[in-house]
Amino acid sequence: MARKQLSVTTTSWGLYAKWSNRCRELPRFLKFTTIIPARIEAEFGYILKISGAKGKQVEYTVIHPPFLDEKGKTTPPFTGSIPIRSNPFEIYLGDTLWEPIGDKIGLWRFIAKIDGETVEDKSFTIVENTELFADLIDQFKHEHI
Repeated sequence: MARKQLSVTTTSWGLYAKWSNRCRELPRFLKFTTIIPARIEAEFGYILKISGAKGKQVEYTVIHPPFLDEKGKTTPPFTGSIPIRSNPFEIYLGDTLWEPIGDKIGLWRFIAKIDGETVEDKSFTIVENTELFADLIDQFKHEHI
């Protein structure tokens, strides 16, 4: 039997409407960008469309600027996995910013792998310009809360 070929497409990346991982829907895409304002309501990342991988896992790593956890220790990169439940399958890999905001400024790198193979590796820069895209962020900041 022929083996299904893995296909991964990044359908969007950048700024999204506020989103909760408890929501079944993917977040609303707002703007293609890799520059993200340092605002609490800013949601950023990318959406992948995956075919030929049902039953596998997307392993992810989010490398972020160094900031301290509640115990005063530097927080390691975020890691995890997302099961691929259908074919095709779409996932959102992203994050939002939280207080204190100042230690979140800098480079955030989102890496997604399937079977050890990198399928996406995209970086976003969080900048101090809180007015950047303010109209979009404010318009959709309560969408999936």
